[in-house]
Amino acid sequence: MSHFSWLHHINKRKRYYRIHKKLKPYPHPNPWIRRLDVLVLIVGILGPMSNIPQILKIFFEQNVKGLSLITWSLFCVFTIPWLLYGIVHKSKPIIIANILWFTTQLTIVIGILVFSN
Repeated sequence: MSHFSWLHHINKRKRYYRIHKKLKPYPHPNPWIRRLDVLVLIVGILGPMSNIPQILKIFFEQNVKGLSLITWSLFCVFTIPWLLYGIVHKSKPIIIANILWFTTQLTIVIGILVFSN
């Protein structure tokens, strides 16, 4: 018996759960949907990286002019329900994306607090 024979039981339970709950198979048999799943994961990772230029400007130039503490704080607050939604529904793309969004937004909020006069 293999060292990782316990993995078989976990996989078997996951398959039973998907069938019992009438969930679609994962990875999906339709190639278009599989590609969409991959695209959503990539966008979920790359999207939050769009905040990096703002973060660099704040911390290297120490310039927060034109940035609203209220707006960026609300971005953080509104990301939390999405993160919880992803956790409850066990959706990795939603969880990953919203952890990254929250992290970059919180970094901007901290920068605004540190460097505002």
